[in-house]
Amino acid sequence: MVASGTMSASTRGTTLQVGTIIDRYELIERIGFGAMGEVWRARHQVIQAECAIKVLHENLASNQRSAELFVQEACLGAQLAKHPSIVRVQDAARDTGSGLPFLVMELLTGQTLEERRKQEGPLPWGLAQVLFAQLGDAVQTAHDARVVHRDLKPANLFLTQDQDGAPRLKVLDFGIARVLEQDAARTATQVGTPAYAAPEQLGPTYRKLAEGQSVTLSKQVSGATDVWALGLVAYDLLTGAEPAAFWNVQTAAELPVKIALEPAPRPTERAGSVAVHLPPGFDEWFGRCVARDAIERYSRFDEAARLLVELLGADVPSTLATRFEVATHAPVRSASGSPSAAAATSQEGSPTATEAPVSATAPGPQEARQAPVGKRKRWIAAAAVAAVVAGAGAAAAYRAVMLKAYERLVAEARAALPLPRDDADYALLRRTLPAFRAACDASRASSADGCAGLAFAALHGIGEKRDDSKGLRLLVEACQKGSPSACAHAGRAYQLGVSGAKVEAQRSEKLLRRAADGYDRRCKEGQLRACVGLGKMLGEGDGVKKDAERAVGLFRQACDGGDMRGCSNLGVMYEYGTGVEKKDSGRAVQLYKQACDGGDMRGCSNLGAMYKDGTGLEKKDAERAVQLYKRACDGGNMRGCTNLGVMYRYGTGVEKKDEERAVQLYKQACDGGNMRGCTNLGVMY
Repeated sequence: MVASGTMSASTRGTTLQVGTIIDRYELIERIGFGAMGEVWRARHQVIQAECAIKVLHENLASNQRSAELFVQEACLGAQLAKHPSIVRVQDAARDTGSGLPFLVMELLTGQTLEERRKQEGPLPWGLAQVLFAQLGDAVQTAHDARVVHRDLKPANLFLTQDQDGAPRLKVLDFGIARVLEQDAARTATQVGTPAYAAPEQLGPTYRKLAEGQSVTLSKQVSGATDVWALGLVAYDLLTGAEPAAFWNVQTAAELPVKIALEPAPRPTERAGSVAVHLPPGFDEWFGRCVARDAIERYSRFDEAARLLVELLGADVPSTLATRFEVATHAPVRSASGSPSAAAATSQEGSPTATEAPVSATAPGPQEARQAPVGKRKRWIAAAAVAAVVAGAGAAAAYRAVMLKAYERLVAEARAALPLPRDDADYALLRRTLPAFRAACDASRASSADGCAGLAFAALHGIGEKRDDSKGLRLLVEACQKGSPSACAHAGRAYQLGVSGAKVEAQRSEKLLRRAADGYDRRCKEGQLRACVGLGKMLGEGDGVKKDAERAVGLFRQACDGGDMRGCSNLGVMYEYGTGVEKKDSGRAVQLYKQACDGGDMRGCSNLGAMYKDGTGLEKKDAERAVQLYKRACDGGNMRGCTNLGVMYRYGTGVEKKDEERAVQLYKQACDGGNMRGCTNLGVMY
């Protein structure tokens, strides 16, 4: 989208200018320019209401058939625009004076997702869940009406707000591509944007070349064409990649060859260091979206979108939890600060200048917002849309949930303290606080763990009023007395600027290094939990040089010694092929089962995910997944509660869909400290 006033009228040879009257509409400001036409902010001369008006280019307007199709598509767009996520078309006609066809659409305040990507990078998972769910419903509505978009891309997806302040996606230019396709002078490639075009949009030449490689390309555009684009749009928005970066081409001429004749690479391999922004399972999902033979793609667009939302909603095993997303987003506006037209098209050949990232506005310490991404731990995107939401009713409830999630996250900083964070150990901690106080004051070996337990209580407000400063002081004391887990927590606090700490990189590195040394020493002494702690640090490169192979060895040592947490983490390594010779989903299933049978509820939750997707098993078993999630949830694993909530929300593996039960489970997970539960609860609100 082009910001207001960034392009002079003479730049593209237009005859339109400020003050021009198109039918009953006075042009105020040009805010977009694309292959089909110009987009202006305009005002109705009688009722003085502002709108967006799109005027067909003169070279296309002179073609009678193109002009007729333009108006026909406007009528189609008006029918589809009854959907809240499809831009509303209010009028369509031909200007009596200039003869130019035009469309009148709602005027939106916000920005395209392409603009947002340039300004802020990867899309936070919480916001992505909301937007992809809306996109799936909107595009499937069009498909059910036998309409294919044909040009889905971030520049045609507009982020605005509903009246209650909640984020709302609007799909732009629905059906307009059909005008270009039916113009015999244009090729199929020109219909869409090449970076997102499916093989069937490339024409007969590439179809014949593909046949020579025994690859079948469809002869016609269909709903599967939009599914292809969905995969690439998701990759670009989640990783922050530039359009076409996935294809790794040097020239535009290479792009059709890559699309039609070469298998798509795995997204996690192509993404490199930013692969952490992609959820587990994304490779498999993406691969089905971009199958060159259209018949092998997802049969329905809404199914593909729903599965992506589920991937984004599933909690990530802590061993691979390296994402950090804390930015919330102020009400979106165009780059110039003025309202932007919903119907603005992409500016091929005239990219806007990249702007500096918008500062995060999430509640909490300024230091936390400024912490470098490369060194941050994964903060779940529960607060990702908090500042977008304002007002009363559902929006206020949504915001309250998001802020609660953020506060809980700040308190925890995803610590690895001596006690696991579940209901049973909260109760145990309350009962043992006096013993912890006595131990912390003593000088014996248990003194360090006593201070760590008191720190945990202070940070969570257990048995006393929550006090971050006291908690941080006790963490440092416990670290000095020899508790590696306290060193790890304190190091992350100074790394992120949470739990009452300021960002101090050197101090953070020293504490994390001390944590690793302490875990190493205790592991050699036979303390298996310490082996797991060190394995996590090495697996994530958390304060130490990343060493996935050694992490695997430590997890195996713990697992063989009877620590079921080691088995769960080892299963994660096999599931994702990290630090092992090759990915082995079957072995991961065995390890998760061993951990689950041994009482580690995270193993049950992870095993449930395998049954849900059929990964490492002969077939999917959603009912078995529900049983495992329920066991994990009942055992105090909040990730299990979140995943069980997902099953009830979509009616998978249960007798019937039950959104009220899903809300209860998300609330239970959120109250228990699982940020994904808070995110999902916010989405339900």
